[in-house]
Amino acid sequence: MSQKTFSEASYGPLCNLTIGFCILTLTPMLLGIVHGTAVAGAFPIIFCAFPIMVIAVVKMIKQGDLIGGTTNAVCGAVVMGQNGFVALMHLIYSAAGKEMPPEVALGNAWFSGFAFVIVGLILGYLTFLLLQVNKGTAACIGIGAVGMFAFGVYFFLNIIGNPIMIVGLIGAIGLFVLAAHMIFDALKSYLPSGE
Repeated sequence: MSQKTFSEASYGPLCNLTIGFCILTLTPMLLGIVHGTAVAGAFPIIFCAFPIMVIAVVKMIKQGDLIGGTTNAVCGAVVMGQNGFVALMHLIYSAAGKEMPPEVALGNAWFSGFAFVIVGLILGYLTFLLLQVNKGTAACIGIGAVGMFAFGVYFFLNIIGNPIMIVGLIGAIGLFVLAAHMIFDALKSYLPSGE
């Protein structure tokens, strides 16, 4: 039972831990306990996590893990980065004592909706590919795909003024399952080989 050396260690677990951590820290917002604009309070966490994700993604691609690197880049760094910049926008407007203009908020809702739907479709395709390799992982990724897709739909429902809370709840549950799987999978990879 030997520990992995630094040179052969993958950066995937670091990326998974960071993304899973960020998803779980957004729990109050995902469950509707706090208003969506409260994401400004999560800016310090996302700001600290974003560079870690970017570095890990670049290292994964350099190590030849194109699928893991690309997936984490799109589904992790881009989505978390987008959340970080939305948080920064809310923070800037709040510091200036102003509300975000309705046109900006509406545009953000459309872009966020499409982003979540697209990530849901990407994760759905990965689920299909993973069914051949690991059904447990495929199930967790598939539930995460449904969660991402549901959040995209929830954004669109908010735009038309008809938010259906069960759709948001499905999204939150899907993301919680995905985050738990990412964290568990990452921690498992740190065990000495042979365990």
